[in-house]
Amino acid sequence: MKFAIVKGYVAGCKRLTHNLLHSKIPPTPSLLSLFAMGRDVDALALKTILSHGTTLTAKANAEADYEATKVLLEEGFDVLNQATFKINGAYIRVDSIDLANGKLTEVKAGSKVKFDYIVDLAFQEAQLRKVGIVNNKFSVIHRNPDFFTGDNWTEALFESDVTSQVIDLLANENFNRFLRHFESNLNSAPDPMLTKNCKKCEFRHACWSGIENPSMMIPNMSNKLVNKLVELGSYSLESIPDEILTPKQLSFKNQITGQEVRISESELTADLQRLKFPVAHLDFEAFNLPYHPSPNIRTCAMVPFQASIHVEHTIGSIEHNEYLCDHRFDDRYSLALFLVKNLSTVATVVAWNVSFERRMLSHLAAEYPTLSEDLHQIIEKLVDLQPIVKNNVAHHLFRGSFGLKSVAPVISPEFSYENLVVDNGNDANGSFQLMVRGMLPSNQILKTRHQLLAYCKKDTAATLAIHRALREITEVKL
Repeated sequence: MKFAIVKGYVAGCKRLTHNLLHSKIPPTPSLLSLFAMGRDVDALALKTILSHGTTLTAKANAEADYEATKVLLEEGFDVLNQATFKINGAYIRVDSIDLANGKLTEVKAGSKVKFDYIVDLAFQEAQLRKVGIVNNKFSVIHRNPDFFTGDNWTEALFESDVTSQVIDLLANENFNRFLRHFESNLNSAPDPMLTKNCKKCEFRHACWSGIENPSMMIPNMSNKLVNKLVELGSYSLESIPDEILTPKQLSFKNQITGQEVRISESELTADLQRLKFPVAHLDFEAFNLPYHPSPNIRTCAMVPFQASIHVEHTIGSIEHNEYLCDHRFDDRYSLALFLVKNLSTVATVVAWNVSFERRMLSHLAAEYPTLSEDLHQIIEKLVDLQPIVKNNVAHHLFRGSFGLKSVAPVISPEFSYENLVVDNGNDANGSFQLMVRGMLPSNQILKTRHQLLAYCKKDTAATLAIHRALREITEVKL
């Protein structure tokens, strides 16, 4: 419940809260790994900062957890961890509460305090006050981003005081209005509502399925523009008055509604001529754990575990190689060797949104000094394909997105991302995490590894397909 209310309020959408509470969608590998990460940090907090409190062990159900909490309260325990309260028939579990000093503490897996955490604490406090429990101190326990596994574990977590932020939010009328609406419409779905967060919401297609070009597609949408669109009832691009849009937004509207296709051929040709053959197409997948098995990895760090490489030696001469680390031990050195072997002799290394690939290569170079020079030479060869497309190609079928999955099937119509089990980076991260944690049944490991390889291979096949299609458009020769 806390997750739903927090995400709904942060997004400014009551319907999102309802959808999250009632969704029957099975949890993804990404979500399962996120929950596991939260449990890891919870366990460490209980051993360190919260060790002075009495920790309740989870029972068979929420009612049993509540009854166990009542027993401890009746016995005079006032610092409780993982306590459950029952409020108007609903249950709420708090990470830590100090009843003697009026302090409520939330444990989070992030490396810094986020607004979401403030909302979470304010929501908990608003519910507790209904049963006569009033706190005046609030804190968030979170990860230390500079901690290395193997250091003194007492330094792995920080506790940040957020009292003023929580009190301010509790007094905020918008927040209280949202809570009242949530409580009165718990079991009924509110009408779809337009917010600037609609574009990235997982339920957006369900809300706006009847509109071919919903207004939520507008780039750089401000709260002021959202309010104006709601006032006008402009829920489609076609219905938005031109005069309320910025030049960039108007250009986007005209591109989509006018089914615009525009290619700046001379500029595109010049950009493509920078990609000297042999051209390698590179993609990484990475995962993060709160505390990595290796003592040499900083907490919160994204760690590469997989790479796919398509090399186009000459036109029509394609070679594919890939490497997926062994999840049972730190296999990054073998990954680094694979990269050096396959990329040292190419002239250009292409990636989509190249900053991530640069970061992963830099990570490996820092870890393995003997390979550092070779890896830095690869970094020098990197070219980002995304801005080449973004600066030179406009197409209404991109739907305002320059993500690889949006662009590739449009520029290269024979290309498709369909029929992938793992079909996004978050689930790739989550799937590998589950293997590292030993949470994946042994009979599923081989299948999951095949799924990870298929996904990463598809991404480099996508940039290869885009590059070849752009060359055909401009007739760029070797």
